[in-house]
Amino acid sequence: MKKFLINAHSFVDVITNSSTELFVINSEKSVELIKEICEDLIATYNKSNSCTYTFSGCFNEPYIVDENNINDIIENLQGYDNDIPDSWDMKKTSRLEYRFPWDENREYNEQIDQLIEQKVNDKLKEVMPKLKEKYLGKIILMGADDNSIPWPIQDYLESLFGSRMHLG
Repeated sequence: MKKFLINAHSFVDVITNSSTELFVINSEKSVELIKEICEDLIATYNKSNSCTYTFSGCFNEPYIVDENNINDIIENLQGYDNDIPDSWDMKKTSRLEYRFPWDENREYNEQIDQLIEQKVNDKLKEVMPKLKEKYLGKIILMGADDNSIPWPIQDYLESLFGSRMHLG
């Protein structure tokens, strides 16, 4: 049996969990100022760590949640914000069970999927006023990709803005 020795920089190097970070910013600051703050943080991080991160490599463009894009943020946060219903939770609480093997029970299982989806949509309509109150007017800053934001920048942004969601 062959053995390999891997020099890890830190214990975090061993972890393979990929995830995206999302910040919900409740601030009087403008989208432009949020972006400028992030660019300054990246420049400082690059200088002190001899790195070449860029804003577009770390983040998507920040935006303000409005009536036209609120469904996007709700979709991104399904399963992470307890106020937003998702099909996994509905399945657990509905007592509907899939039948296996899947191929032999495809029609039945697809009907269950449709019932669960309808339950999610009904619940979403019910909680939409609360979600609008929670997210409309907030600035969303999301990682460009899995693990695209260096940890020190994530931590600083969380301490500065107070809300970071780790999207598994």
